[in-house]
Amino acid sequence: MENKKENKIVTNNGIRIKGNVSAFSQYTHDKQSSSEKAKKEKKRDKKEKKEQKKVVKQKVNKKVETKAERRRKAAAKKRIEKYHQRMAASKTASHSSFEVLQKKEWILDWNYVMFKNGYMVIYAHSTSSVRFRPLKTYVSGSLESFNYLKKYLNERLPPVRCEIVGLELRIIDEIHFNEAIQQFAIAARQGVIKVKRNASNVIVSPLPMSFSLAMSKAKQMTPEEFKKYKSKYIDYLVVEQSKEYKIVPCAERLAHTTGDTTEFAFLFSIPCGNDKVMIVHENVNPDRSTLLFLVRKEEFQKSIRAIYDFLQSPEINKRSSLRSRDLEIDSAKILRYKSINHDDYSSWKQTIYYYKHYYWG
Repeated sequence: MENKKENKIVTNNGIRIKGNVSAFSQYTHDKQSSSEKAKKEKKRDKKEKKEQKKVVKQKVNKKVETKAERRRKAAAKKRIEKYHQRMAASKTASHSSFEVLQKKEWILDWNYVMFKNGYMVIYAHSTSSVRFRPLKTYVSGSLESFNYLKKYLNERLPPVRCEIVGLELRIIDEIHFNEAIQQFAIAARQGVIKVKRNASNVIVSPLPMSFSLAMSKAKQMTPEEFKKYKSKYIDYLVVEQSKEYKIVPCAERLAHTTGDTTEFAFLFSIPCGNDKVMIVHENVNPDRSTLLFLVRKEEFQKSIRAIYDFLQSPEINKRSSLRSRDLEIDSAKILRYKSINHDDYSSWKQTIYYYKHYYWG
């Protein structure tokens, strides 16, 4: 048997392989094919991983964008809800809440006050720009019968300033408020008050007011305010008025057996010498005579208070009693008193001058 020579091939790694050349070539081909296949698979795996990472990243970005979008949508929804709330509030009220909050001061209108026994409730105007919650305040002496006097007293009472913060009402002028309650009580005690139906024909008469309120008003008055009365008697007394004192506004009550009326008047103070003052009562009605009262300076406050109270008192025929000198004046510290008619302005002015410089000097 003939022996065939075997080819020995040494590979790069030093491993000897027995066999013929054709077998080795097949082996080499197979190995190269498997290596290329492995490379392709590795490249494909790498590409797949890259694609997976890209997909994951896109999902994350999409998730973040969704959250931001949700936040934007939520904020927009909230703004829309607030807008609708504001629109609903503006439809309910006749004026916007901004206008309500900006209105800081308000004058009390007695027509919008409901009196009860022991307390009262203040309401806002139905057509006013001012809005506030009804204020219930306990007032000693308040009566339900005061409701019948509101239209009559509303224009005659001193203004009562109020403050509105938000929707809460607070009374600032407590002095004027208390004075008004007193006037309601006084008017209620006087009985039935007749008011004319035609408002244009109603004659507004002043109401009695306390001396402290009159003194408070006196501090605010200026000489120009007296010009509206177009009275030469008042104009003259304004010039003669002492700089040391104020002109005191008052209401003269003219009580008679046949009727009871009230008229505007003033108390002027004219110096007489070094230690005396002449208190002059002048009614805005030119048909009323001028009343003169001589007092000492040290007793001025007590005397003017007594004169003020006397002229507002319900005493009947006060002027007639004064002219007939039928008055008790010692306790009022009044030295003398006198009445001067308005028959002639020149004569009247000379009489005032005479009493100031000579008779009471």
